[in-house]
Amino acid sequence: MTVMFQSAIPHEIRRRIFDLTFALYRVTESISRDDVLGRHIRRKASEMFEAVVEYGYSHDPEREMRMIVQKVESLKGYLRIAKEMKNLSADPINFSVLEREYEALGNFLRR
Repeated sequence: MTVMFQSAIPHEIRRRIFDLTFALYRVTESISRDDVLGRHIRRKASEMFEAVVEYGYSHDPEREMRMIVQKVESLKGYLRIAKEMKNLSADPINFSVLEREYEALGNFLRR
């Protein structure tokens, strides 16, 4: 017997997270692959995206959601650091926009 699961995160939100992750990759594309901060930012965004896609497949959805929100908060911290660094080739305003969008996402997921 095959069991089908349905994600509790609406399709529109999952799509928004995909678009946001894609935008983050475009912004950080100009950061050197050797730059530790750039790698951490991309890795955190990928982990959060992965957690959202996989959400709803465990027996503890509340714990899953807390972990997703924690990943959002962690990612926002990395974006704040990147915004303050003057030696990155990406425009600081882009990091501000990403941080604001992840803040809105985190607020939605907390509800």
